[in-house]
Amino acid sequence: MAAESNDPGQGWASNLSPMQTIAEPQDLRELTDLTDLKESIETLEGSGDTWHPDIAESTLSLARHVQENGDHVEAIALLERAVHVSRVNHGLFSLQQVNAIEMQIESHLALDQWSEADELQQYLFYVHSRARAVDDPALIPALETFAQWNIDAFWRRVGDFPASRLVDAFHLYSVALTIVDQDEALRKQSREAMLERLAYLAWLMARSGAQDRQQSQFSIVRLVDDNWVNEVTDRRYRRHNNPFLQGEYALEQILQMRAARLARVEAAGIVGEERDQALAAHTNAILDLADWYLLFERRNASFDVYESAWLNMQNEDEALKQQVFDRIVLLPRFEPTRQPTRGPVRKRDIQVADATVDEAGPDEREPASQPEDAGSSEPKQAVDMTTSSNMPYVVMEFDINQYGRAVNVDIVESWPEDDVSMQRHQIGALRDSRMRPIIREGEAARVDGLVYRFPYYRELEEN
Repeated sequence: MAAESNDPGQGWASNLSPMQTIAEPQDLRELTDLTDLKESIETLEGSGDTWHPDIAESTLSLARHVQENGDHVEAIALLERAVHVSRVNHGLFSLQQVNAIEMQIESHLALDQWSEADELQQYLFYVHSRARAVDDPALIPALETFAQWNIDAFWRRVGDFPASRLVDAFHLYSVALTIVDQDEALRKQSREAMLERLAYLAWLMARSGAQDRQQSQFSIVRLVDDNWVNEVTDRRYRRHNNPFLQGEYALEQILQMRAARLARVEAAGIVGEERDQALAAHTNAILDLADWYLLFERRNASFDVYESAWLNMQNEDEALKQQVFDRIVLLPRFEPTRQPTRGPVRKRDIQVADATVDEAGPDEREPASQPEDAGSSEPKQAVDMTTSSNMPYVVMEFDINQYGRAVNVDIVESWPEDDVSMQRHQIGALRDSRMRPIIREGEAARVDGLVYRFPYYRELEEN
């Protein structure tokens, strides 16, 4: 509502609507801030000191304002100026330029300029690696960030040889692990998670044939220097560039850590929940190793290790054994995206596909109970794919044979219900997947009539 009088004598604020009186001062403050920043830069440049270190700070702040307002082209130009000034004052590989480089990457991604962002991400890691000692724990976040960037680049199919990005990511994690190995506190905190990540990358390399392709080894398409990696790690995690051996070694290391933890608990005479958790975690590590053998079609070895996992708990409480062994796990277990998110689902709770479907999304429906992985120190699933709004899913009924293959797969429910292509894809994906066999009395057993809910997940074309 406009003010009743437009008399200038009443002051400019009296002529504004309530919304205007709230918004205008903020706009003015932002305008004042931008003006002050521009004036400070012009003053410094006007004095003849075009490389004054304060110019970089003011230019960075100005770029942040511009970027937040969506002008990424202007933001990139300002950030390039800030980086240049920072290099002049602090050195070519100074960490003072990191914030500006990270913001450049954000703006290039906002403009869908992946190749420019990719080059900057590579340079950003180079800055970190030159500014810090090779055994400095402060280097670990940069190693992990660049490794994840390369994994994302693989899924985006960047470059002529995308699989080379997996090789780079693996080596970056091996360097991070080497740093962790030298610090007792870091070993306790991070080593298992990093080893599991290493096994995951070994699995992706096995599927994509990354280390079997000569092109993926060429330095011209690689972003990480092999000589540097070999010098830092003493080739400990390379394992002859064999993905099976690489993953096996990582999982064996986890198993040794959990076995030592269990031994310490039992030596201290600890009983009850803490001891059960240590035992279950140790058994789960044995199961992960058995899964690895099964994935690589080493059936005899896998069944022997499955049996040893059962023997590890044969005298334990039935409820604890059930929580460890009676669960559906798509292999590899540490690839969380495709794992069932709700299950087992009771049939009476399911709204079958040919029944009337309500308009509520899957996140609004009552979830079935998920058995706890008792005592496991494995990371919990980071994302429940069906809790996101309107996230597609499929509920399937199937049997598992003793080799971990799904047979007799049928759709029970899906959302959206009429997406036939999604249903067919999920049936095919489940049939092509390998699952952990259900272990009964130490042996892999066929189990019928399982009903689980799976998120709709579709990889890019053939890996």
